[in-house]
Amino acid sequence: MTEDELFTFEATEAPYGKWWLPLIWVSNQLRRCYDEKVIDSVLMSDLIKELQRYRNGFGMLVMYDWVTVPLVYTQVVTIATYGYFAICLIGRQSNGQSEDPDFYVPIFTILQFLFYVGWLKVGEDLMNPFGEDDDDFELNYVLDRNIQTGYLLAEDLSDQLPPLAEDAYWGQKNPLVPYTRASLKKRDNIFFGHLTKLKFTSEDMDMVDLSLEDEMQTRKKTLEWPSMPLLKASLFLSKKKHSQAGKSATQADLLEEGYQPEDFVNISRHKTEISSQKQTDQTLLENCIEE
Repeated sequence: MTEDELFTFEATEAPYGKWWLPLIWVSNQLRRCYDEKVIDSVLMSDLIKELQRYRNGFGMLVMYDWVTVPLVYTQVVTIATYGYFAICLIGRQSNGQSEDPDFYVPIFTILQFLFYVGWLKVGEDLMNPFGEDDDDFELNYVLDRNIQTGYLLAEDLSDQLPPLAEDAYWGQKNPLVPYTRASLKKRDNIFFGHLTKLKFTSEDMDMVDLSLEDEMQTRKKTLEWPSMPLLKASLFLSKKKHSQAGKSATQADLLEEGYQPEDFVNISRHKTEISSQKQTDQTLLENCIEE
């Protein structure tokens, strides 16, 4: 930070923190570059989005530092852990000297102590990941690395481009990539989908005219479902046939049930239409497949 930036930063009054102030300066600088036609609208939009993502990261760090684990939780866990093992010092001993103890060394109690106290220490370290412990975040290294990488990308590598040349496999359609001895063992492990071995017959792969197929299905349903009187008569004939040990129902049986003589003609005509229509549909389907 320069002296002018430090003076501006200290002169700005903000009662709830000023960590976001340099981001405002960056936003204003981007706006000035856009007004001066240094960058276009597409680049301006991308830079603003990247700046917003950068700001969201800072906001998340502030939230982690602000909203911590309640103190009562840590106190309860700490007291419960150490109190439990203080009681174990007495409760895990043998009742009398006359009894032979199962173990002279409390192995399971020692294992419990190592696990519980170890988890407690891990939880205490996770409460403040930005501390000075060995397992905390190395913020100095992270900041130094990001600053040096940023300067390297912006200054030294901005216009760097090595000359293009033909590679070692130029002009080869299926080059053989060299393998090491370790990777050669996994060369044949090629992934195949679960439908690779699925085969279809030539009949299943024939193209079908959907309009003709829909028309055939509609006409088929129309002929298969007769009017209600015809349907009742057909059901009666079927039931009558089974009830009389295989004998078919006669016209007298139908007349007794209240059917009219013209119903007999309609039933016969309906069966004839179904038979002829099935033959016509089969012929149309064969012609469609041949085409």
